Amino acid sequence: MRFSGIQRISSWDTVTFLAGIISSVAAAQLQYCRVDDSLRTDQCLAISTFHNSTTNANDFYLLVSAKFEDRKGYAAFGTGSTMDGSLMFVLYPGAQDKDVTLSIRTTKFISYHYPPQPPPEKTPDHQTIKTWVEGVYYNAQIVCYGCDTWHRNSANVTSKKQKWIFANHYEYVMQTNDIKKPMSLHTDYDVFELDMTMGHNVDGSPVAPELVDNGRKSIGAGTDSSWKPSQLFAIHGLLLASAFVVLMPLGVAGIRTGRPNAFKIHWVIQLSAVAFAVSGTAWGIYLTWGHPITIATSNGAHKILGLTLLVSVVLTPMLGYLHHVRYLKLGRATGVTVWHRRFGASTLASAWVNVLLGLWIAGQPVWYFLVAIGVMACSALAIYFAPTRGTRFTKASSTKEGYSTVEGEEGSEQGLLQKEDRT
Repeated sequence: MRFSGIQRISSWDTVTFLAGIISSVAAAQLQYCRVDDSLRTDQCLAISTFHNSTTNANDFYLLVSAKFEDRKGYAAFGTGSTMDGSLMFVLYPGAQDKDVTLSIRTTKFISYHYPPQPPPEKTPDHQTIKTWVEGVYYNAQIVCYGCDTWHRNSANVTSKKQKWIFANHYEYVMQTNDIKKPMSLHTDYDVFELDMTMGHNVDGSPVAPELVDNGRKSIGAGTDSSWKPSQLFAIHGLLLASAFVVLMPLGVAGIRTGRPNAFKIHWVIQLSAVAFAVSGTAWGIYLTWGHPITIATSNGAHKILGLTLLVSVVLTPMLGYLHHVRYLKLGRATGVTVWHRRFGASTLASAWVNVLLGLWIAGQPVWYFLVAIGVMACSALAIYFAPTRGTRFTKASSTKEGYSTVEGEEGSEQGLLQKEDRT
């Protein structure tokens, strides 16, 4: 044991002593609760910290509580503002009905967002004090000796705005006593702040915390004022939706209008769309780096389709440039032209599907889908009617002779008029 002034004692005496602590529990001074029925999240963390004069470090006494319907899911709390190096306390149902498993994990050094695993390096000594189940609520008390000595993403007992993270998955089946069982990608997560001074004790006997009976509400906790994970993913979605739903259709409509500057309109808008798409995809990769991709899940399907689109969105402009060079040389469309259009059309259609899938994964309300589908419909109409508007333009300006019908292997495609500068 590492209590101040107490020598190491036998395992049986340890259990007896810890039981004595529990029996003299006072109301926790510091707790954070995240309850959101829409996300099926219900988990709490209570903390008391005590200075250990023997080790000159601070011992953390924690209570982790979470609601697991049908014994499904996991809940986790971790030190710091990111998964990178966070010391995480993961709670999930055990193998039997009343079993509770608490696993201490962290991420690997090579990847900030790798699925948490029991750390290979030495961690602060810890011991589970008690676990119990009350209805659908699973609870565990744990002591982490010298927990503030964790060197990677530590917690400071003197901080009034100490950042912590939480995460959960409401339906992933753990149901095991194995502390190393792999975890699935969380369905809810965020960053919060704790006033650690409220729960710190310089003197006195260690006391294991319990939740204050206040309807699972936070005490001494606040929300992090920095960017939220949901906001970071919103940037990813906004960039890609702008690229595929707005910019690319405008670029296609531009080349189909038959205007004298149609080609310039096309490549300027499309290169802008490519920049948006590559930036949005790179941002999404950064946010989810290290998580396994499984096609059986909506997250996995979204990622695989997104990576495929990344390849296509780079390849399509290359085919477009090759078409342009060959058109200047031959004065007619070639097979490259046909494949450029085919890649463009398939990329656009697949991207629209992936945008809707992204909204589904984000759990957005129905009206988000209706707006997205409405914008897609407007974009499709703009592409369809662009040649009609272009024909009126060319007749009015008497410049139709400056255009040539694009011939492909499937025959003449009226309305897809391009003016190429051969000078």
